[in-house]
Amino acid sequence: MKMSGKSIANLLKINWWIVLFLAIIGSCVLNIPIRKDIHLFPFRIALLFFLWFLSTYIFYTGKFYISVRIKNYLLFLVVWLSWAILSFVWAQSKFDAIRHIVFLSFGIFIIFFSIYCFHKEKDIKSLFYFWISMTILLIGIGIFENLTMIHLPSSGITEKCGYFGLMKRVPTAVFRNPNDYATFLCLTFPFLYGFAKYIKNHSLKFIGFMLLGISLYLIVSTRSRANIIALFIEIIVIFLLLSKTSKVKFVLIAGTIFLCLLILPQIRNFYHLMISQITSLKYLGPSSIRVNLIKNGWSFLVNSAFLGVGAGNVEWYMANKAIYETFGDLNIHNWWMEILVNYGVIIFTLYVVFYINILVNLFAILRNTKNNWIKIVAEICFISLIGFPLSSISSSSIMAIKPIWLLFATALCVVNCYRLQNNVS
Repeated sequence: MKMSGKSIANLLKINWWIVLFLAIIGSCVLNIPIRKDIHLFPFRIALLFFLWFLSTYIFYTGKFYISVRIKNYLLFLVVWLSWAILSFVWAQSKFDAIRHIVFLSFGIFIIFFSIYCFHKEKDIKSLFYFWISMTILLIGIGIFENLTMIHLPSSGITEKCGYFGLMKRVPTAVFRNPNDYATFLCLTFPFLYGFAKYIKNHSLKFIGFMLLGISLYLIVSTRSRANIIALFIEIIVIFLLLSKTSKVKFVLIAGTIFLCLLILPQIRNFYHLMISQITSLKYLGPSSIRVNLIKNGWSFLVNSAFLGVGAGNVEWYMANKAIYETFGDLNIHNWWMEILVNYGVIIFTLYVVFYINILVNLFAILRNTKNNWIKIVAEICFISLIGFPLSSISSSSIMAIKPIWLLFATALCVVNCYRLQNNVS
């Protein structure tokens, strides 16, 4: 039976939803070791199958049409990947360079093929509910870990890693460490806010607000200071975007949640933990490990004539060329410095322009469009990306955290869909 082009397109889209699902859950389902530091995950298998399916379709039909009005964004991603491959020439650690290039390729694939598959309003709506579904799933896992101290095999919270007692209550969900989980929760907090704000069913609204409170609790439970501050910034932006009437409701709801945190004995510790995490920022002095990592990174960049040390090579330099003491901590723990030191000033500048330009376009869309779902998801992505600069410095590296790439993919799908509907180039 001969399949129509529409049927094949639908199969491709279903295949891509499977890829995205596996990208979110990471290695918690199946982890097949190939050799040291090389593993085969379900996401990679599904991605290879999608690429094979797409290539077969193109080969037999000779057609590859993509509805895109955001070519400049995609061009930057191609330039970034090309520079990463070129930097392999001067990278000291070839293995680290290959690993980084692979992770960067996966991230760019997530963006490119999401734009390829999702370019209609109904696709934007589906993306919104996909985010909500995955967030609920990962919140559920986090609460289970927090209550039982039982973690998935992929988690780094194990006794042999030095975690004992109450520290074993720190949630990680499908991620390796608490900071990665906190980053995910912080950047998906606006999606839960959008769910609570825009869903008309009152029962679902109540569930949305409950999820917001639980998400806040889990973020603080991870002890991720950068994400706690990023979350407060997101909440401030949410407040500024609200109408006057909505602001009153928001203050009342937020005040009620805050009072509950103070009154309920079993959650009072959460409040004290939150305060201690914020006040501990004063210990990040000029000689702290994080500061020394940045100092070393800057010296590596200068010595590379501002071209970068090569894809993924900052850790090799930290281990072999460090000037300032980092006490065995080799990862630079700062996404922005990671791009700057690995890829140099040119790519870093283009990335900053890429990021700011997405923010500007999202803000313009949420202010101007009359299209309901595009407006909703534009607002959500705008708030989330406002928290991104701080949230992204929490993890040791976010290059391999695929939900981050999916967030940028979602934002670009919104921009692309808006431009297609309004015939904007």
